[in-house]
Amino acid sequence: MQATTAEGTNTKSQTEAGNKNPLGMEDVHVGQSNFGTSSASRSVLSTVDNQTSRDLSRKDVHLDHGTWTENEYPEEIIPQKSKEEHQAESDGFMTGTKGSVTYEIDEELTVTFNFNNPYMGGNSFSATIAGTDASNYKVTADGTSADNATVTYTLKHV
Repeated sequence: MQATTAEGTNTKSQTEAGNKNPLGMEDVHVGQSNFGTSSASRSVLSTVDNQTSRDLSRKDVHLDHGTWTENEYPEEIIPQKSKEEHQAESDGFMTGTKGSVTYEIDEELTVTFNFNNPYMGGNSFSATIAGTDASNYKVTADGTSADNATVTYTLKHV
């Protein structure tokens, strides 16, 4: 198991000069994040890279904080040798998103992908493998420290 964070960026557009509202103040236009489709203050776009020769079946989905981004709910099946993306985002004032998704292989092995992007503090990502065949697999988590973070979980047979 490996958890890694790296520097990321969050892009916001600049104030448009000379654009005054009825109160004589300049309007400020904030652009959307350059990750996924979320405009929330915090989000995590997760990519699961299933490099095994076996399909992953979704077993459990859990959010401690936040909500799933529209049309970005974790897939029921991740086919062998393919990638899947899902995204969670904050859904309140000064909040983040935290959760996990668990998949299984033939009811013998479970893989859980965890993420936490709090409003304040550092992001964390991890993955665990459990089951009778766990020693034959390796999973890694590699994520960014951005407000709208990305993480790639890679599952391999060793």
